Amino acid sequence: MGTVNSTEEMTKPLISYMKLITLAIRNSPDQKCTLYGIYQYIMDHYPYYRKNQAEWKNSIRHNLSLDEFFVKVARDDKQPEANPFSKQVSVIDTLGNLGEIQRIRYQYKLSLAYELNCFLLREKDLPPVHQDIGESLFKTGKCYYHLRQHKLALDYYYKRALIVYEQCLPSGHYTRWNIELEIEANNI
Repeated sequence: MGTVNSTEEMTKPLISYMKLITLAIRNSPDQKCTLYGIYQYIMDHYPYYRKNQAEWKNSIRHNLSLDEFFVKVARDDKQPEANPFSKQVSVIDTLGNLGEIQRIRYQYKLSLAYELNCFLLREKDLPPVHQDIGESLFKTGKCYYHLRQHKLALDYYYKRALIVYEQCLPSGHYTRWNIELEIEANNI
């Protein structure tokens, strides 16, 4: 690594935390990396992250714990694990297909936002509680039930899409539309 000028150190890279994590894992020898290894890779390759470590390290942990594309795997060595993040992390996706993953996520979030908007529109038409409490509770319950059912269906579809995605990836016949075709063909 060469010398780093002060402008590079002050400028935050325009790379998402998800991509930084993926780069760290992809550049590790066996495509697996501990949390400390991810931190070290980021600091070694992006000088900005050498400062203000508490902020971005928390974001890295947050991404790892919530993101379904990062999977904790057992360590190869027999070292005792001090905390859950000492497990090695592997990544399901390939860096080239991050755009597709983000598209799936975006559609999922849009669907949830649409359904929530529908719920709120239905809720505003409910009678005030003091007029007919029984009717109001019944209608509100129906709306919450519908919203929950829709979210469960989307969660199921999303997980099934990931399974199909994993099946398509190793065989090399993955294209942008393969997931949707596979899901329709298998009635997933």
